[in-house]
Amino acid sequence: MASGKASVGEGNGWIYTSFLGVGLLVVFVLWRAYVMSRVNRQLRKEVNERQVAERALARKQYLLLALMENSPDYIYIKDTESRFVQVNRATALKTGFPKPDTLVGLTDFDLFDEASAKAFREDE
Repeated sequence: MASGKASVGEGNGWIYTSFLGVGLLVVFVLWRAYVMSRVNRQLRKEVNERQVAERALARKQYLLLALMENSPDYIYIKDTESRFVQVNRATALKTGFPKPDTLVGLTDFDLFDEASAKAFREDE
């Protein structure tokens, strides 16, 4: 090749390299598409399971609220410090409050004499 002219076949290495590079790129893209489809399938499954769980929780919350609002019995929920967290209407009216929300955060010591409040606390 002293004459400076390229012989047939010389200089075609870039074509081979380009095809090899494109081939590898195609393989990589196909592999990533496969991986992503599996990840998406798993995510759809997890989202569906979460939606089922959320609907079940919403149903339980609805039933608890219906019980709290409609029961003539005295129903309340307290935290670990014996403060009212949730109170139904019957309990609020029994303690002299017009609305259940007004009792939230109070304790038996805020509502009753000390002897009664201590007895209620021991009973809990």
